[in-house]
Amino acid sequence: MRVKAVIFDFSGTLFRCEDTRSWLRGALAEAGIDAPDAEITGYAERLRVSGGQPGGHADFAVPEHLTSLWRRRDLTAADHRAAYTALIRLAGLPWPGLDEILYDRHRLPQAWRRYPDTLAVLEVLAEHGIPVAVLSNIGWDLRPVFEYHGMAHLVASYVLSFEVGMQKPDPRIFRLACDLLGEDPRDVLMVGDNLVADGGATEIGCSFRAVGHLAVSERPRALLDAVRHLRWETRWPPPPQQAWMEPMRPDLNLDLGTDLRLRTLGIDDAALVTEATSRETKPALWGPRPAGAYSPHDAQAALLAWDPAAGGQFSIGILRGQQLLGAIGLMPDQPGSAELAYWIRPEQRGRGIASQAVQATTPWAHRTLAIPRIWLEIRPGNEPSLRVAQRAGYRFEQRLPQHCRDWSADDAEHDSWHDCLIWSHESSGSDGSDGSDQPRP
Repeated sequence: MRVKAVIFDFSGTLFRCEDTRSWLRGALAEAGIDAPDAEITGYAERLRVSGGQPGGHADFAVPEHLTSLWRRRDLTAADHRAAYTALIRLAGLPWPGLDEILYDRHRLPQAWRRYPDTLAVLEVLAEHGIPVAVLSNIGWDLRPVFEYHGMAHLVASYVLSFEVGMQKPDPRIFRLACDLLGEDPRDVLMVGDNLVADGGATEIGCSFRAVGHLAVSERPRALLDAVRHLRWETRWPPPPQQAWMEPMRPDLNLDLGTDLRLRTLGIDDAALVTEATSRETKPALWGPRPAGAYSPHDAQAALLAWDPAAGGQFSIGILRGQQLLGAIGLMPDQPGSAELAYWIRPEQRGRGIASQAVQATTPWAHRTLAIPRIWLEIRPGNEPSLRVAQRAGYRFEQRLPQHCRDWSADDAEHDSWHDCLIWSHESSGSDGSDGSDQPRP
């Protein structure tokens, strides 16, 4: 497929709104209202059914008295607010004035979660000189969301329905996006989660790829898959690859000076992952599911989702000979910053392996990937992980209340959440190095 530019939808495509319970909990906290978990869960479900959360599910019935407002909701900021606050009120919340607080909360950048491959797909397109536009039926300015998540520099143009007085699937709004990108519609790909609204781009000659409107945890690679088979036809040479992405290929091989070594894991290592997790009863590095041993299919799917060639998250194996003892994961969250996570197979825990691996990986990532900030997410009370952080020179940064999911339920809206401690390690050199010449064993 020939392509010279790509248009992305926003909600349900590049980003997903926080789950309904988190949305309600945050609004109650802002209003200074305490409510028991059971009450929050019950009213969150009523909000979901009413359709009051912008960006939430679309499978609900709009009352007849709101149909006219609903049809034009994305054409002005006032109608957008009026439509959604009316739907919120249908949920019968017992807290006066919370409809306005809920509406304002959904516009906060922090209320939006990017899909696992959002950054990766935008970076891949940028590397090939493919300009990107974001086209959304919306009633507020979403640009701060991209700024907050460190991706504004990867978007060339924004076309927002409330600003231009048109909404998808009107052909005129797609043509406007193509004009802003400076491309013929026949050379433009539209990617979105709505077959009718986003698929309307085909009326002017754009190609179209659909992605599922799913939870962030359920859609690891749909965006990368949507552009995987494109034939790049750039008008200018691709920009230099960012230094922190250059080594994301399976040729890392660090000798820790003991009998351990680190190397990047790829799809061919599925058998190692299957064997290493055979005694596991909890989630491993690569995701919350499965919570236990990996089948060969599970291992292949996990390593595909952590494919270093995609330019996003990737995993590094901790090996003794040909046995996988554990793994380190690096997950870029924005330019210059990446989360580090690790997992050790059950029978090898408590032997200092995690400390050795984190102490070696951290300066390597600073120096070789030129990532100035690397951070850990630790559950309060997890003393072994706190010791690993301290030994590796990480410093406590902040405590995020109710930020991390427990994964006791598949549905995020019915799951429990806990506080997280953020510990970070900053490079000391201006070039991203940590000031050392070798990884610390």
